Amino acid sequence: MAVQSNEYMKDAAETLYELNSDETIRQQCEARRRAEIEEKHMQDKLKKLEEDKENLTREKTELHIKLQNEISETEKWKAKYEQLLAAQTEKKN
Repeated sequence: MAVQSNEYMKDAAETLYELNSDETIRQQCEARRRAEIEEKHMQDKLKKLEEDKENLTREKTELHIKLQNEISETEKWKAKYEQLLAAQTEKKN
């Protein structure tokens, strides 16, 4: 009723009705909505992949350090073994 008494409001209401009923406009709005959802999904996926990359890089570094420590420990035991073996060889001679 308020719209019917005000010519500008009536024109605006008619325009809104036409825009909302226009199939092309509706399809464009739907395509934009889908694109926004897809963009959000891709951004979330990218963020997850970046986090996974950081975690894997950190794990790789930790494993590398652990491996280096184990190699160092193995070399120490090897050196001790070689010393003991040399000492036994000297005793036999």
